[in-house]
Amino acid sequence: MTMRKKVLSVVMAFIMLISCLTVAASAYTYNPANKTGEVVISTVADKTTVKRGDVVTFDVHIDPGSKTNLAGSGTVIAFNADQLTPVGSTIPEFRTYVGEHAATYANQNSTAGNMNFNVASLKTFTDEEKALFTRAIQFVGGSTSAANRWNPVPGESYVQFQMTVSDSVNPGDEIWIGVPEAAYAAGSANISYYGDSTRVTRTALTEFNLTNSMIKLTVAGETPAGPVVSKNAAQVKMTLNDEKTAPVISAANPFSLRVISEISEEDWNSYFEPTVVDGKVTTNIKRVGIVGYKGDGTFDMATAVEVAKGADVADYQAADTTYIQKKDGESAKFGARIDFKAQGNIKDVTYVAFVEYGNGEYAFYAEPATAKLLTSYETIVNSYIGFVNK
Repeated sequence: MTMRKKVLSVVMAFIMLISCLTVAASAYTYNPANKTGEVVISTVADKTTVKRGDVVTFDVHIDPGSKTNLAGSGTVIAFNADQLTPVGSTIPEFRTYVGEHAATYANQNSTAGNMNFNVASLKTFTDEEKALFTRAIQFVGGSTSAANRWNPVPGESYVQFQMTVSDSVNPGDEIWIGVPEAAYAAGSANISYYGDSTRVTRTALTEFNLTNSMIKLTVAGETPAGPVVSKNAAQVKMTLNDEKTAPVISAANPFSLRVISEISEEDWNSYFEPTVVDGKVTTNIKRVGIVGYKGDGTFDMATAVEVAKGADVADYQAADTTYIQKKDGESAKFGARIDFKAQGNIKDVTYVAFVEYGNGEYAFYAEPATAKLLTSYETIVNSYIGFVNK
Protein backbone atom coordinates (compact mmCIF):
# COMPACT_ATOMS: atom_id res chain seq x y z
CA MET A 1 0.00 0.00 0.00
CA THR A 2 2.78 2.43 -0.88
CA MET A 3 1.46 5.93 -1.29
CA ARG A 4 1.56 6.29 -5.07
CA LYS A 5 2.35 10.01 -5.51
CA LYS A 6 0.50 11.00 -8.69
CA VAL A 7 -0.69 14.48 -9.59
CA LEU A 8 -4.42 14.04 -10.07
CA SER A 9 -7.03 16.55 -11.17
CA VAL A 10 -9.49 16.81 -8.28
CA VAL A 11 -9.01 16.45 -4.53
CA MET A 12 -12.00 16.32 -2.16
CA ALA A 13 -11.54 15.86 1.60
CA PHE A 14 -13.92 14.12 4.02
CA ILE A 15 -13.64 13.45 7.75
CA MET A 16 -15.04 10.03 8.55
CA LEU A 17 -15.17 7.17 11.08
CA ILE A 18 -15.00 3.44 10.46
CA SER A 19 -17.51 1.09 12.02
CA CYS A 20 -16.78 -2.57 12.60
CA LEU A 21 -18.86 -5.65 11.87
CA THR A 22 -17.29 -7.69 14.69
CA VAL A 23 -19.68 -9.87 16.66
CA ALA A 24 -18.79 -10.66 20.26
CA ALA A 25 -17.58 -14.24 20.57
CA SER A 26 -19.56 -14.98 23.72
CA ALA A 27 -23.00 -14.09 24.99
CA TYR A 28 -22.59 -15.81 28.35
CA THR A 29 -24.21 -14.18 31.38
CA TYR A 30 -23.30 -15.19 34.93
CA ASN A 31 -26.54 -15.41 36.87
CA PRO A 32 -26.01 -17.20 40.21
CA ALA A 33 -28.90 -18.26 42.41
CA ASN A 34 -27.14 -17.09 45.58
CA LYS A 35 -27.81 -13.35 45.71
CA THR A 36 -29.23 -12.73 49.18
CA GLY A 37 -26.70 -14.26 51.58
CA GLU A 38 -24.82 -11.93 53.92
CA VAL A 39 -21.32 -13.19 53.05
CA VAL A 40 -20.55 -11.29 49.86
CA ILE A 41 -17.82 -12.54 47.52
CA SER A 42 -16.80 -10.39 44.54
CA THR A 43 -14.01 -10.38 41.97
CA VAL A 44 -12.54 -7.15 40.58
CA ALA A 45 -9.83 -6.47 37.99
CA ASP A 46 -7.46 -3.56 37.46
CA LYS A 47 -8.77 -3.34 33.88
CA THR A 48 -11.85 -4.76 32.18
CA THR A 49 -11.01 -3.78 28.59
CA VAL A 50 -7.95 -5.75 27.53
CA LYS A 51 -5.84 -6.69 24.55
CA ARG A 52 -3.54 -9.58 23.75
CA GLY A 53 -0.56 -9.86 26.07
CA ASP A 54 -2.07 -7.72 28.85
CA VAL A 55 -1.31 -8.82 32.40
CA VAL A 56 -4.46 -8.32 34.48
CA THR A 57 -4.45 -8.19 38.29
CA PHE A 58 -7.49 -9.67 40.02
CA ASP A 59 -8.62 -9.25 43.64
CA VAL A 60 -11.19 -11.41 45.41
CA HIS A 61 -13.11 -9.35 47.97
CA ILE A 62 -15.22 -10.40 50.93
CA ASP A 63 -17.82 -8.78 53.16
CA PRO A 64 -18.34 -11.31 55.99
CA GLY A 65 -21.55 -9.79 57.30
CA SER A 66 -22.05 -10.97 60.87
CA LYS A 67 -19.53 -13.81 60.58
CA THR A 68 -16.49 -13.39 62.83
CA ASN A 69 -13.39 -15.37 63.73
CA LEU A 70 -12.91 -16.75 60.24
CA ALA A 71 -10.54 -19.68 60.35
CA GLY A 72 -9.89 -20.46 56.72
CA SER A 73 -11.12 -20.45 53.16
CA GLY A 74 -10.97 -22.41 49.96
CA THR A 75 -11.15 -20.35 46.76
CA VAL A 76 -11.60 -21.69 43.23
CA ILE A 77 -10.85 -19.54 40.18
CA ALA A 78 -12.45 -20.80 36.96
CA PHE A 79 -11.39 -19.51 33.52
CA ASN A 80 -10.87 -20.41 29.88
CA ALA A 81 -7.30 -21.59 29.33
CA ASP A 82 -7.50 -20.58 25.66
CA GLN A 83 -8.02 -16.97 26.75
CA LEU A 84 -5.97 -16.59 29.93
CA THR A 85 -2.67 -17.94 31.26
CA PRO A 86 -1.86 -17.83 35.00
CA VAL A 87 1.14 -15.79 36.09
CA GLY A 88 3.02 -18.33 38.21
CA SER A 89 3.24 -22.08 37.94
CA THR A 90 2.83 -22.94 41.63
CA ILE A 91 0.30 -21.90 44.27
CA PRO A 92 2.71 -19.55 46.15
CA GLU A 93 3.75 -17.94 42.83
CA PHE A 94 0.19 -17.59 41.65
CA ARG A 95 -1.68 -16.23 44.68
CA THR A 96 -0.90 -13.41 47.08
CA TYR A 97 -2.87 -12.85 50.28
CA VAL A 98 -3.52 -9.15 50.74
CA GLY A 99 -5.95 -8.77 53.66
CA GLU A 100 -5.31 -6.89 56.89
CA HIS A 101 -4.35 -10.12 58.69
CA ALA A 102 -2.86 -11.79 55.63
CA ALA A 103 0.37 -13.00 57.21
CA THR A 104 -1.34 -14.67 60.18
CA TYR A 105 -4.53 -15.79 58.47
CA ALA A 106 -3.19 -17.17 55.22
CA ASN A 107 0.16 -18.70 56.19
CA GLN A 108 2.04 -17.41 53.16
CA ASN A 109 4.48 -20.33 53.22
CA SER A 110 1.65 -22.75 52.59
CA THR A 111 1.54 -24.55 49.23
CA ALA A 112 -1.99 -25.84 49.79
CA GLY A 113 -4.09 -25.85 46.68
CA ASN A 114 -4.26 -27.21 43.15
CA MET A 115 -3.00 -25.44 40.03
CA ASN A 116 -4.94 -27.89 37.84
CA PHE A 117 -8.23 -28.25 39.65
CA ASN A 118 -10.69 -30.51 37.81
CA VAL A 119 -13.47 -28.34 36.41
CA ALA A 120 -15.55 -31.46 35.83
CA SER A 121 -15.88 -31.84 39.62
CA LEU A 122 -18.04 -28.68 39.65
CA LYS A 123 -21.08 -30.71 38.73
CA THR A 124 -23.62 -27.86 38.89
CA PHE A 125 -21.97 -26.15 35.94
CA THR A 126 -24.31 -25.85 32.98
CA ASP A 127 -23.26 -27.33 29.62
CA GLU A 128 -22.45 -23.79 28.47
CA GLU A 129 -20.22 -23.22 31.49
CA LYS A 130 -18.49 -26.58 31.06
CA ALA A 131 -17.56 -25.52 27.53
CA LEU A 132 -16.55 -22.01 28.56
CA PHE A 133 -14.51 -22.75 31.68
CA THR A 134 -11.80 -25.22 30.74
CA ARG A 135 -9.53 -24.89 33.76
CA ALA A 136 -9.63 -23.93 37.43
CA ILE A 137 -7.16 -23.19 40.23
CA GLN A 138 -7.88 -23.82 43.91
CA PHE A 139 -5.96 -22.24 46.76
CA VAL A 140 -6.55 -22.75 50.46
CA GLY A 141 -5.79 -20.42 53.36
CA GLY A 142 -5.96 -21.06 57.07
CA SER A 143 -5.12 -19.15 60.24
CA THR A 144 -1.86 -20.03 61.92
CA SER A 145 -3.26 -20.05 65.46
CA ALA A 146 -6.50 -19.63 67.41
CA ALA A 147 -5.22 -16.25 68.55
CA ASN A 148 -5.10 -14.94 65.02
CA ARG A 149 -8.54 -15.42 63.57
CA TRP A 150 -9.47 -13.41 60.52
CA ASN A 151 -12.04 -10.62 60.85
CA PRO A 152 -12.03 -8.84 57.47
CA VAL A 153 -13.65 -5.47 57.10
CA PRO A 154 -16.50 -5.24 54.55
CA GLY A 155 -15.12 -5.21 51.02
CA GLU A 156 -11.63 -6.34 52.02
CA SER A 157 -9.50 -7.93 49.30
CA TYR A 158 -8.28 -11.19 50.74
CA VAL A 159 -6.49 -12.79 47.79
CA GLN A 160 -4.83 -11.46 44.65
CA PHE A 161 -3.54 -13.12 41.48
CA GLN A 162 -2.60 -12.25 37.89
CA MET A 163 -3.45 -13.60 34.45
CA THR A 164 -2.01 -12.91 30.99
CA VAL A 165 -4.43 -12.42 28.08
CA SER A 166 -3.65 -15.00 25.38
CA ASP A 167 -2.74 -14.19 21.79
CA SER A 168 -5.68 -16.27 20.52
CA VAL A 169 -8.37 -13.75 21.55
CA ASN A 170 -10.00 -11.42 19.02
CA PRO A 171 -11.53 -7.94 19.28
CA GLY A 172 -14.96 -8.15 20.87
CA ASP A 173 -14.35 -11.46 22.66
CA GLU A 174 -15.67 -11.79 26.20
CA ILE A 175 -13.44 -13.30 28.89
CA TRP A 176 -15.07 -14.61 32.07
CA ILE A 177 -13.10 -15.42 35.22
CA GLY A 178 -13.74 -15.62 38.95
CA VAL A 179 -15.23 -17.74 41.71
CA PRO A 180 -18.31 -19.54 40.33
CA GLU A 181 -21.32 -20.58 42.35
CA ALA A 182 -20.64 -24.17 41.25
CA ALA A 183 -17.44 -24.16 43.34
CA TYR A 184 -19.38 -23.35 46.51
CA ALA A 185 -22.09 -25.86 45.62
CA ALA A 186 -19.43 -28.56 45.30
CA GLY A 187 -17.77 -27.56 48.57
CA SER A 188 -14.54 -26.73 46.70
CA ALA A 189 -14.86 -23.05 47.67
CA ASN A 190 -15.85 -22.22 51.24
CA ILE A 191 -15.38 -19.99 54.25
CA SER A 192 -14.94 -21.56 57.69
CA TYR A 193 -15.37 -19.79 61.01
CA TYR A 194 -15.36 -20.55 64.73
CA GLY A 195 -18.92 -20.99 65.98
CA ASP A 196 -17.61 -21.25 69.53
CA SER A 197 -14.22 -21.69 71.17
CA THR A 198 -13.70 -25.22 69.89
CA ARG A 199 -15.88 -25.85 66.84
CA VAL A 200 -15.16 -24.80 63.25
CA THR A 201 -18.30 -24.30 61.14
CA ARG A 202 -18.35 -24.13 57.34
CA THR A 203 -20.58 -21.36 56.01
CA ALA A 204 -23.58 -22.82 54.19
CA LEU A 205 -24.01 -22.11 50.49
CA THR A 206 -27.28 -20.28 51.17
CA GLU A 207 -25.44 -17.70 53.30
CA PHE A 208 -23.45 -16.36 50.33
CA ASN A 209 -24.17 -13.55 47.89
CA LEU A 210 -22.23 -14.45 44.72
CA THR A 211 -23.71 -11.85 42.36
CA ASN A 212 -20.30 -10.39 41.45
CA SER A 213 -18.03 -13.34 42.17
CA MET A 214 -17.41 -13.74 38.41
CA ILE A 215 -16.18 -10.87 36.27
CA LYS A 216 -16.26 -10.21 32.51
CA LEU A 217 -13.38 -8.71 30.52
CA THR A 218 -13.82 -7.48 26.95
CA VAL A 219 -11.09 -7.61 24.32
CA ALA A 220 -10.45 -4.14 22.86
CA GLY A 221 -12.08 -3.52 19.51
CA GLU A 222 -15.73 -3.97 20.48
CA THR A 223 -16.21 -0.35 21.58
CA PRO A 224 -15.27 1.62 19.60
CA ALA A 225 -16.19 -1.00 17.05
CA GLY A 226 -13.27 -0.38 14.73
CA PRO A 227 -10.28 1.74 13.85
CA VAL A 228 -10.81 5.48 13.62
CA VAL A 229 -9.74 6.91 10.30
CA SER A 230 -8.63 10.45 11.00
CA LYS A 231 -8.64 11.74 7.43
CA ASN A 232 -9.95 10.61 4.08
CA ALA A 233 -9.53 12.19 0.64
CA ALA A 234 -10.66 11.20 -2.85
CA GLN A 235 -8.49 12.00 -5.85
CA VAL A 236 -10.04 11.75 -9.30
CA LYS A 237 -8.33 11.34 -12.69
CA MET A 238 -10.42 12.33 -15.72
CA THR A 239 -9.81 12.48 -19.44
CA LEU A 240 -9.51 16.06 -20.69
CA ASN A 241 -11.24 16.48 -24.07
CA ASP A 242 -12.53 19.33 -26.18
CA GLU A 243 -16.11 19.19 -24.97
CA LYS A 244 -17.42 20.13 -21.54
CA THR A 245 -18.83 16.73 -20.77
CA ALA A 246 -18.42 14.14 -18.07
CA PRO A 247 -15.45 11.77 -18.40
CA VAL A 248 -15.89 9.00 -20.96
CA ILE A 249 -14.70 5.54 -19.99
CA SER A 250 -13.22 3.06 -22.40
CA ALA A 251 -10.96 0.04 -22.12
CA ALA A 252 -8.09 2.18 -23.30
CA ASN A 253 -8.99 5.04 -21.03
CA PRO A 254 -10.23 3.78 -17.65
CA PHE A 255 -11.64 6.11 -15.07
CA SER A 256 -9.55 6.18 -11.87
CA LEU A 257 -10.57 7.01 -8.33
CA ARG A 258 -7.99 7.05 -5.58
CA VAL A 259 -8.70 7.16 -1.84
CA ILE A 260 -6.08 8.09 0.75
CA SER A 261 -6.82 7.34 4.40
CA GLU A 262 -5.14 7.50 7.79
CA ILE A 263 -5.52 5.31 10.88
CA SER A 264 -4.66 7.07 14.13
CA GLU A 265 -1.55 5.83 15.95
CA GLU A 266 -3.62 5.07 19.07
CA ASP A 267 -5.84 2.69 17.14
CA TRP A 268 -2.86 1.26 15.27
CA ASN A 269 -1.14 0.45 18.55
CA SER A 270 -4.20 -1.04 20.26
CA TYR A 271 -6.67 -2.29 17.69
CA PHE A 272 -4.28 -3.77 15.15
CA GLU A 273 -1.65 -4.74 17.74
CA PRO A 274 1.62 -4.84 15.77
CA THR A 275 3.91 -7.54 17.13
CA VAL A 276 7.54 -8.53 16.57
CA VAL A 277 8.27 -12.19 15.83
CA ASP A 278 11.88 -13.18 15.05
CA GLY A 279 12.68 -9.54 14.35
CA LYS A 280 9.80 -9.16 11.85
CA VAL A 281 6.96 -6.73 12.56
CA THR A 282 3.51 -8.09 11.81
CA THR A 283 0.03 -6.63 12.36
CA ASN A 284 -3.51 -7.87 12.61
CA ILE A 285 -4.34 -6.19 9.27
CA LYS A 286 -4.84 -8.55 6.32
CA ARG A 287 -5.80 -6.12 3.54
CA VAL A 288 -7.13 -2.62 2.97
CA GLY A 289 -8.82 -1.05 -0.02
CA ILE A 290 -11.93 0.67 -1.35
CA VAL A 291 -15.21 -0.25 -3.03
CA GLY A 292 -16.62 2.21 -5.56
CA TYR A 293 -20.07 2.47 -7.19
CA LYS A 294 -20.64 4.36 -10.48
CA GLY A 295 -24.27 3.48 -11.15
CA ASP A 296 -27.27 5.79 -11.40
CA GLY A 297 -29.14 4.06 -8.57
CA THR A 298 -28.65 4.17 -4.82
CA PHE A 299 -25.38 2.98 -3.31
CA ASP A 300 -25.98 -0.12 -1.18
CA MET A 301 -23.62 -0.66 1.75
CA ALA A 302 -24.48 -4.35 2.13
CA THR A 303 -23.59 -4.90 -1.55
CA ALA A 304 -20.32 -3.01 -1.09
CA VAL A 305 -19.44 -5.31 1.79
CA GLU A 306 -19.95 -8.38 -0.39
CA VAL A 307 -17.96 -6.82 -3.23
CA ALA A 308 -15.06 -6.18 -0.85
CA LYS A 309 -15.21 -9.87 0.02
CA GLY A 310 -15.03 -10.88 -3.63
CA ALA A 311 -18.55 -10.70 -5.11
CA ASP A 312 -18.91 -9.54 -8.73
CA VAL A 313 -21.71 -6.95 -8.96
CA ALA A 314 -22.42 -4.63 -11.89
CA ASP A 315 -21.32 -0.98 -11.41
CA TYR A 316 -19.35 -1.89 -8.25
CA GLN A 317 -15.61 -2.29 -8.25
CA ALA A 318 -13.17 -3.13 -5.43
CA ALA A 319 -9.47 -2.42 -5.28
CA ASP A 320 -6.83 -3.45 -2.75
CA THR A 321 -3.66 -1.67 -1.75
CA THR A 322 -0.36 -3.37 -1.12
CA TYR A 323 1.29 -1.24 1.55
CA ILE A 324 0.55 0.69 4.73
CA GLN A 325 2.99 3.44 5.60
CA LYS A 326 3.61 3.87 9.32
CA LYS A 327 6.20 5.92 11.20
CA ASP A 328 6.60 6.08 14.97
CA GLY A 329 4.54 8.92 16.40
CA GLU A 330 2.45 9.33 13.24
CA SER A 331 -0.80 8.00 11.83
CA ALA A 332 -0.70 5.01 9.52
CA LYS A 333 -1.41 5.97 5.91
CA PHE A 334 -2.75 3.91 3.03
CA GLY A 335 -4.13 4.59 -0.41
CA ALA A 336 -6.03 2.60 -3.04
CA ARG A 337 -6.84 3.30 -6.69
CA ILE A 338 -9.88 1.85 -8.38
CA ASP A 339 -10.24 1.71 -12.17
CA PHE A 340 -13.70 1.55 -13.76
CA LYS A 341 -13.27 0.00 -17.21
CA ALA A 342 -16.88 -0.39 -18.36
CA GLN A 343 -17.84 2.10 -21.05
CA GLY A 344 -20.20 4.99 -20.40
CA ASN A 345 -20.29 8.41 -18.75
CA ILE A 346 -19.86 8.93 -15.03
CA LYS A 347 -21.42 11.82 -13.13
CA ASP A 348 -20.23 10.79 -9.70
CA VAL A 349 -18.77 7.85 -7.77
CA THR A 350 -19.81 6.73 -4.28
CA TYR A 351 -17.18 4.80 -2.34
CA VAL A 352 -16.17 3.34 0.99
CA ALA A 353 -12.76 2.29 2.31
CA PHE A 354 -12.40 -1.00 4.17
CA VAL A 355 -9.94 -2.89 6.34
CA GLU A 356 -9.85 -6.67 6.68
CA TYR A 357 -8.28 -7.85 9.92
CA GLY A 358 -8.08 -10.82 12.27
CA ASN A 359 -9.83 -13.93 11.03
CA GLY A 360 -11.81 -12.41 8.18
CA GLU A 361 -13.46 -9.52 10.03
CA TYR A 362 -14.08 -6.29 8.10
CA ALA A 363 -14.28 -2.65 9.10
CA PHE A 364 -15.99 -0.13 6.80
CA TYR A 365 -16.80 3.56 6.80
CA ALA A 366 -19.96 4.30 8.73
CA GLU A 367 -21.21 6.40 5.80
CA PRO A 368 -20.05 6.33 2.17
CA ALA A 369 -18.59 9.39 0.48
CA THR A 370 -19.56 10.65 -2.98
CA ALA A 371 -17.26 12.39 -5.45
CA LYS A 372 -19.37 14.79 -7.59
CA LEU A 373 -17.37 14.38 -10.77
CA LEU A 374 -19.36 16.25 -13.39
CA THR A 375 -19.33 19.58 -11.54
CA SER A 376 -15.64 19.20 -10.74
CA TYR A 377 -14.85 18.20 -14.32
CA GLU A 378 -16.54 21.23 -15.82
CA THR A 379 -14.70 23.52 -13.40
CA ILE A 380 -11.36 21.99 -14.37
CA VAL A 381 -12.11 22.18 -18.11
CA ASN A 382 -13.13 25.84 -17.88
CA SER A 383 -10.02 26.64 -15.89
CA TYR A 384 -7.83 24.80 -18.38
CA ILE A 385 -9.38 26.46 -21.42
CA GLY A 386 -9.04 29.85 -19.80
CA PHE A 387 -5.38 29.18 -19.09
CA VAL A 388 -4.39 27.97 -22.60
CA ASN A 389 -6.28 30.85 -24.31
CA LYS A 390 -4.37 33.53 -22.43
